[in-house]
Amino acid sequence: MDFIRNARQVELDLIKGDWAIKREVVYVAQLSKQETTIKQLTGDVASLTKANGNLSADLTNTKQKLGEQTLKTNLARLEIWAMRVAVGLYIAGKIKGILP
Repeated sequence: MDFIRNARQVELDLIKGDWAIKREVVYVAQLSKQETTIKQLTGDVASLTKANGNLSADLTNTKQKLGEQTLKTNLARLEIWAMRVAVGLYIAGKIKGILP
């Protein structure tokens, strides 16, 4: 009787061991997949950090060029108004007879 009970207990222990081994295999596979994902994401982060640095440099250059262009535009507007005033004064002088 004890032999049969011990045999059943051994069989149950073996079944539990099989399930434990299967769970371990599943856990190891999940860990491996997660490690692969982490490595890929680490590479993506490095790549995106480099791209971000390049875009920051491009943004700085663009802002500088925009500032220069704005300055040139404002200077051109000022010159246009100065020429308009000069032409207006010239015409006024011609009308008044001050200029020959």
